[in-house]
Amino acid sequence: MAICNAGFWGARGDVLRQIFENARLERVAALLFPLQNVICGKCVAVSLSPVKRRAKNLILQTDSGKIKIILRSRMVKVKEGAAIKLYVARNTPVYEDNDLQMLYTYIAIELK
Repeated sequence: MAICNAGFWGARGDVLRQIFENARLERVAALLFPLQNVICGKCVAVSLSPVKRRAKNLILQTDSGKIKIILRSRMVKVKEGAAIKLYVARNTPVYEDNDLQMLYTYIAIELK
């Protein structure tokens, strides 16, 4: 029995190879990002820098309350009323200031 370039299983081998590849990618993603939470909400207020008028921080209204997020990249164009998804690690420290919870670090921010 000769093995050709298509492999021993032929076309079925390609399908099986794709299934195993997808399963491996899912395992790798689970290993890389096992401890993340997603915070969804609506932007209530945006603080801008005085000179260049870039966003410094924003206040996010969620179901559990208001969260003040200090932005890392000031190039982000955020407007009030925008829907935001914030990806944070589970061990991210949360600080309190009056009635606001404050986040200084996050993994990613998604604007909708």
